[in-house]
Amino acid sequence: MKSEIKRLRSSIYVTNSFYLFDGKGHALIIDPAESFSKAESILEGNIPTAIYLTHGHFDHTYDCELFRQKYGTKVFIHELDEKYLSDHRYHSPNGIPSGYEDRIITADGTFKDGDSFTFGEDTFSVIHTPGHTEGSCCFYTENVLFSGDTLFKGSIGRTDFPLGCNDADMPNSLRKITKTVTDDTVIYPGHGFQSVMSEEKKFNPYLLLFL
Repeated sequence: MKSEIKRLRSSIYVTNSFYLFDGKGHALIIDPAESFSKAESILEGNIPTAIYLTHGHFDHTYDCELFRQKYGTKVFIHELDEKYLSDHRYHSPNGIPSGYEDRIITADGTFKDGDSFTFGEDTFSVIHTPGHTEGSCCFYTENVLFSGDTLFKGSIGRTDFPLGCNDADMPNSLRKITKTVTDDTVIYPGHGFQSVMSEEKKFNPYLLLFL
């Protein structure tokens, strides 16, 4: 992978936001969460041209519109999760925590399984991984996987929310990931710490159960 990666952690459920830099003044954000107030220190003058969302839960999407207003940043999400951006029943299944707004977000475009997008010299494949939400996705390029809330270090995303979750889909999504990415792939998850696919295959109890 050619792009530089930096991580910010949100105070909403300690969500990870990933900022990618192409070395030519542009940035791409994966799941901005609540990171806008910290963005200036990490952007260092780079302009965020696009936001790609791994899914539509508000703890991953919260500051999208702030980036759009300031930088004109475009927002993209899987077509099945687009409705999450404007419907709190989907984007906040446990209710909106005290002190936070029910923000309406508009997508500039949608993607689906097998699509790809390019940033700088990197091309990312979209892997549709339903389970946590209908349109959950992972983004994969050159031994790097942004796994959202599908796969964590030692765990997986929840599948017990009343709308959008499907625990029957999750095993197939996990199998799909392991068949697609290489064992030396570095995993950047939506929460928690990064890992490597080979380690997850050895120690993640859910992968051991489903593979």
